[in-house]
Amino acid sequence: KDDKRFAEKTLHYTPRTQRASHSGKIRYANHSYSLYTEPNPVVFHTQRPDGITPTTSSYSVARYEDTRISAGVAWKSGKARTLVFSFPIESTTQFDALYRSALEWISQ
Repeated sequence: KDDKRFAEKTLHYTPRTQRASHSGKIRYANHSYSLYTEPNPVVFHTQRPDGITPTTSSYSVARYEDTRISAGVAWKSGKARTLVFSFPIESTTQFDALYRSALEWISQ
């Protein structure tokens, strides 16, 4: 219950589903990203990524391409910002580009 309250009140999202995508393809900031969805010896993989829903004060910034379920939620108020992805960002095939893009938005 405390975790759910923290997600809603501080991070500004609510959980939606534990199986949000089969393809692992994500659209964020006008770019496509892919998740490693199979076990491999190189990087963490995500077989069944979660889906999340923005609260009334936040908005979706990333979606799974196959289901259109939200994969990222952003919130801002003055100088305060949060950006939450529903998957571990280190499991993306384009980690550096996604990380850089996220940091640019947060530091605006």
